Amino acid sequence: MAIKYYVRKSWEDTVTQQGAYNVLSNAVAVCDSDTDYRVYDADGSLVYNPLYRVRPSWADADKQSGAYQVYSNATADADKRGYRVYDYLGIPRYPTPYTVQLTAATPYYTAADGAEQAGTASKGIYTITAIKSPYGQLKSGAGWIDLRSLDVYGAEAAGSATPLTLAANNVADVYGCAIGCKHVSGTYSWSTAMSKKQVNCAIVASRVAYLAGLVGKDKLISHRTAVNTNIVSQKGTISKAMSGYDNLDLDKCTVKWVGKTYGSLAAKYKVAGAIYIYDSNVAVCGEDGVIYSCNNGSNQLSDGVYVKNAMTSGYCFTSPILVVILPND
Repeated sequence: MAIKYYVRKSWEDTVTQQGAYNVLSNAVAVCDSDTDYRVYDADGSLVYNPLYRVRPSWADADKQSGAYQVYSNATADADKRGYRVYDYLGIPRYPTPYTVQLTAATPYYTAADGAEQAGTASKGIYTITAIKSPYGQLKSGAGWIDLRSLDVYGAEAAGSATPLTLAANNVADVYGCAIGCKHVSGTYSWSTAMSKKQVNCAIVASRVAYLAGLVGKDKLISHRTAVNTNIVSQKGTISKAMSGYDNLDLDKCTVKWVGKTYGSLAAKYKVAGAIYIYDSNVAVCGEDGVIYSCNNGSNQLSDGVYVKNAMTSGYCFTSPILVVILPND
């Protein structure tokens, strides 16, 4: 395979060459660690000049305050003005984390070589926590996505996003991790569940709760294992309907017995990020009236493996929601 990209201080200065690469992102990574270097193609054309551009948005070229070879100078300028730092591809590099919107499903990639991986990130809003341009890592750890041409919603400085925002931003991401996993009963940590490719409603919904700061790492919230089907008419209570109540940080959420179907819920409980406890299921409300569920009876599975978990009809809408866990906004 012919070498495509060369890292040098200038095309003529072959003595300074730091490497020759087939993958552009690998060559770019070398330049980003030492801004005295550039990337050239096999014809000697400049492919990448590691200037960090400071703008309100990538489209606001006329408002650019500067272009810097030293990353720390760019971030200092951005902090002073409330702007962002962009690389040559228009990928936001600072501040992080930030959120992006996917308007369609997109593949996962290996950041090192750009190889497409199994699985996809579904349509929705995602939090990006690390960048290896042009790829960004999803907060859930599910994988890396191509950040080119995505809408950037906003930086989320540590502690600035509300629990409801964090839950809403991670719903599609986390449930996307369950696609290709088998439904099993039992209690697993998230890392074990992903390693074994085995999940259930409690494990996945609890991961959303964890990312929203509602529960500790690998602490679960769940439905009761044997809820009386007449619980709604028999003066049901939160303790009868769910387990894991004591795992919740009640300073960050409201827990409410409702005993109503989704259609009958008050509007304030029908928001992205709300968590629903049913008689035999735990689900999370997503955008546009979608409910995400990893319950064996309410999803589309093939031989026990999830092929879909975004619901717009069926059990999640016809069965009473016993308890709503509403993260604070």
